Amino acid sequence: MTAAACLWAALTAFSCGIWESSDGAGGEPAVTPEAVSSIPFLTKEPDRYQADITVTGFENGEPVIERKYIVAKRATELSITFEPGTESERRLIELADGRTVIFSEKTGEYTEQKRGPGGNKAARELVRGWLTITPGTKYEKISTENGISRYKVSPEGLEGSETIVIYDENRKFPVGTEIYSLRDGKKQLAFRYEVSNFRNEPDAGLFAIPKRSLQNKP
Repeated sequence: MTAAACLWAALTAFSCGIWESSDGAGGEPAVTPEAVSSIPFLTKEPDRYQADITVTGFENGEPVIERKYIVAKRATELSITFEPGTESERRLIELADGRTVIFSEKTGEYTEQKRGPGGNKAARELVRGWLTITPGTKYEKISTENGISRYKVSPEGLEGSETIVIYDENRKFPVGTEIYSLRDGKKQLAFRYEVSNFRNEPDAGLFAIPKRSLQNKP
């Protein structure tokens, strides 16, 4: 399977996953970057912020898939807007009272779930920057320029790829991930995760819950 096909499968599973039950069942909690002290560049995400996230898949060095999101956090509340400004736009909001609300104002779809421990798994994967934390991973700082550092991440047993994490030293927040495929002596960009338009105070409108339509009422 090509890198683009792999990313398409991941993005499709991610998009479908937000509509699934989030009851917290199914095993031990996942390891989160902020829980691993050996990682030199990751810290807990800010309590309040808003940012745009763009996820791009490449084939033969050319972009072939792109997905956009708006992520906002307000204390214990999390809001993620999927494909903002398009016909496919929808939003997931994790509320302080333990509910997760997912809706589309364009189609009228609306679901409400009781959030399990850790919140919605798919949403948290996006916020963590698509980083996989595995034992034996090595980290090497490559450069720092204008407060932005680049780290080479080498997971054990994954010699066919190279991961670069881009970290904002001032905000103490990772703002990008690049994954390169290494094949026949060639290095090509396969995946990019970018954080932009970062702001300290999120838009309150991103946490607004629409009134449910009559057909969606129990």
